[in-house]
This record gives sequence, structure tokens and C-alpha cells, in this order.
Amino acid sequence: MDPFDLMPVRLPRNAFEAIQTTLLPPDATPESTLRLIIEIEPEGFPARDLGGYLSFIDRVYGRLDPSGLSSYSHRKEGQLRIDALRVGSVHIEISRLVENGATLTVLYLVLKFLPAFLKSLSGAFRDLEEARLARVRRAQLRRQLAKEASASTLPDHYVTQIVAFLDYIYTRERSSLGGAQRFSEKHVKNICLVIRHHGKRKRPDEGEP
Repeated sequence: MDPFDLMPVRLPRNAFEAIQTTLLPPDATPESTLRLIIEIEPEGFPARDLGGYLSFIDRVYGRLDPSGLSSYSHRKEGQLRIDALRVGSVHIEISRLVENGATLTVLYLVLKFLPAFLKSLSGAFRDLEEARLARVRRAQLRRQLAKEASASTLPDHYVTQIVAFLDYIYTRERSSLGGAQRFSEKHVKNICLVIRHHGKRKRPDEGEP
């Protein structure tokens, strides 16, 4: 493995904090809790695919660690933890304070756009040279980001930074994308960010997962 593959990645924090602000309700405060909720079909999924999906999430999180994926993988502290697992319809919850929520915002976008990204690598794009393929991938990600109503207010340079960063993460994780994408497409029902403050939980769109 290329040692560069395990080095820390530079998160365009201003760009992700900007989109995080647009995703959250106006009364969110730095002390509010931001929760990433992944809703999964409660039965009929292969254990291996679930394991691959969770491993993908963990590796992306490790790449966002200031010390890099290699350091993250070899230490016990600072590991990504699932804060709640609800049964019925299976919900996986990961929480952070809003003031430290940029990483969860990255994970939210990575997981939400995962199926579309894989489609941009298939079919007619298979034979494109890497430079052209990168442009196709980023154009697809830009279209997906444009579907997020909140992204319409972002300055274009932030959109460009976010798209480039997501493309970088996906391509670095290309060896594990297949299983994670398969599980996402077949078994993940919904992915959302939720705010909890003052004893209440609130989604940006006011609905419930």
C-alpha cells in the first residue's frame, strides 16, 4: 500500500462548516448535539455486507483524523463509536457537538452520495482516461450536491472544494467501495442529520427518520 494513502487528509473545514450551517435549523447552537442517523432495513441483509459498510465508515472517519488513517488504526483512543443502535427498524447513531460536527457532515455527504458515485464509474465510463474520469466523477458529485436544497446558497468555491474532497475520499477508498455501495443501495433506507438540544430532537426538515 502506498504510504501516502494512510496520511492525514486536509479537510476544507470552512467549506464543510458552511454546508453544515445550511443543513442545521437556525436555533442550533455550538452546544447542541449533532447526530448522524443511518436507518437500515431490519432484516435480510448479509452480515458481511453490513461489516463492510461499517468498516468503510470507520476508514473514512480514520482518514479525517489529524494523525492519519495509519495512526488511527493502531491506537485505542479516539476510535469512532456508535452511540446508539435501535432495533425495529435498525438505526445507527453517531453523535458530536455541533462545534465539532464537521466530521459528521463529511460522513453524511460521503454516505448519502455513495450510490451515485459508484454509478459514475460504471458502463461507458470504464474506458475513460483517469483525468476525464475524474471530471465525470466530480460533475456527478456536483449534480448530487446541487440536489441538496441547502447547498444552493453555498459560494461556488466551497462547492468545488467539497466536491474535490469527496472525490478524493472515494478514490482513496476504491478497494472497499463495492461492498459498501451494495449495502447502501439495497439496505440503507435513509441517512440524515438530526439536532438534539433542550431535551428535544430536531431534523433540519422537521421530519423523523
